[in-house]
Amino acid sequence: MLREPIGLAGKKNHPQSMPSFSAKVRRIVLVPAAAVLTLASAFFVFYTVRLLVVTRGFRSIRAGGGGAYVGAVVFPLLAFLLGWGGWRCVRSLRGVKNEAKE
Repeated sequence: MLREPIGLAGKKNHPQSMPSFSAKVRRIVLVPAAAVLTLASAFFVFYTVRLLVVTRGFRSIRAGGGGAYVGAVVFPLLAFLLGWGGWRCVRSLRGVKNEAKE
């Protein structure tokens, strides 16, 4: 059985009895993070569509324009991952609301 350090037994401010982040701090971090991730995802969705339009579906790529093929893989992947991160932040915010009610 573990004992609390001498002098801290029964104290409410003991680090082991306090949550790591309060609901307010988590909300302050998660709301801007969700907004930034979602906007970045929207940007890469736009840029993927733009890439397809500019290259006419990859039928018209200039000489040395092989980077368009890299962008065709990387932009949708970034859009998906950033969107997933924003979605996870929003889902995590639901838990913050439930903690605040309790």
